[in-house]
Amino acid sequence: MGFQLTYDIVEACNAIKDAAIRAAKARRAEEIARDVKLFDGTMATMKGWLHPAETVIDNDSDNELFTLWKAVNTGNQNVVRCDADPMIFERGTTTYFTARDTWEAFVPIRNLIMESGASEEEFYHVGPVLFPWTFGVLTLLRRYDTDMAPHILVGIRSKQLAGRHVGTVSFPGGLVHPKESIEHAARRQMREECGIEIETMENGFAIGLHPNAPSTTFMCVANTTSHEVSDSFEWKGGQAVWASEESVIQALDGNNSAMVGAFRKVGLDVNEGVAIAPDAAEPARLLLNHIYPAPACPL
Repeated sequence: MGFQLTYDIVEACNAIKDAAIRAAKARRAEEIARDVKLFDGTMATMKGWLHPAETVIDNDSDNELFTLWKAVNTGNQNVVRCDADPMIFERGTTTYFTARDTWEAFVPIRNLIMESGASEEEFYHVGPVLFPWTFGVLTLLRRYDTDMAPHILVGIRSKQLAGRHVGTVSFPGGLVHPKESIEHAARRQMREECGIEIETMENGFAIGLHPNAPSTTFMCVANTTSHEVSDSFEWKGGQAVWASEESVIQALDGNNSAMVGAFRKVGLDVNEGVAIAPDAAEPARLLLNHIYPAPACPL
């Protein structure tokens, strides 16, 4: 990479973060009054960006090795080629408040770095140096209905959550804990949020980037035969719902009507214009359309 962090840039970034941290701490009492669920637990971080698996980061470090799905530009907009590459990154730890308190600094610092000559790719390579960069996992959980039609478990992020994309449509998941693999986190989150055991998990992950927070979302596809979903404060109305996979794909393409209908069917008051969370939309589109489209019938 051509871009290098200088002392002056780092100092400017630190000043922006200090202001954001002071403001975040001042807002905390108001959030508690609104019954926002705040848990200052220990979270895993990315100490560095993604590298090809053959890259040796530090043999004594806590590294995460996984398969990354990505779309490759073929020069033909009608042809999508998808590659699966073994990737690795070095892990660290932080607390949730330590990471969350820097969120408001993310966009100003990204703008500063890119105005200083960095490309977007270069920004993401230096980002984990500048921030406690958390990472989480979302699961596209697939189940076949009695008519053999595939359904995906979806929900609307509750106003009680402390995340960035409250009120948007998303999928079960959350932040990864220290010493926990991304796959184990996906299975744990599904049990905690929905009371469902993942039965099989497809190989690999696609990633989504938060537009306004230093965090990376890993997304996978999994399967279950379970129908019952337990209640959780993490979803609007306390519940996630099974929406037809076709309706989810339509929503990813901008037509929300059928998916909104699935929410309304269980009594949830959902606006027609509700959006899919920005960290979830791109990887979901890639996985459902190109990597693991639903087979005609269950295996």
